[in-house]
Amino acid sequence: MAIDPVRERQRLKDVYSHMTDGELQELAEDTASLTGLASQVLNDEMARRELSPLQPDPDGLQDETALRSMVTIRSFPDVMQAWLAKSSLESAGIECYLVDDNMVRLDWGISIVLGGVKLRVKPEDAEVALVLLDQPVPEELGDDDPE
Repeated sequence: MAIDPVRERQRLKDVYSHMTDGELQELAEDTASLTGLASQVLNDEMARRELSPLQPDPDGLQDETALRSMVTIRSFPDVMQAWLAKSSLESAGIECYLVDDNMVRLDWGISIVLGGVKLRVKPEDAEVALVLLDQPVPEELGDDDPE
């Protein structure tokens, strides 16, 4: 099912118009997770409110993560599952980030269209990350003392 760009533009305008200035600025910091149309509508809303877009790095340097090759190891239907997986990997010292989490957070129904929230890691960490994510969650947290 194709998305009607006119209806999608109107939907995004409505969503962004109800966001606070801070929320718009935060979303603008993570434009990699936005579609081209979403970026355009976001820029329009920020201009309407006379918010300045984030300034490019004066040294011309990009975020280190953006420069590295990253691979998608798993997709999640909702943001909460993705955040839990990301936290699990970060606690193990594996660098990772989420793609499309902001879009799904704005409208959970779009998750199907986008293919879910994607979890990305460095290629050399992919195998270990998958093993960590496949470990069962303990049923009960508590003492290891078998008294």
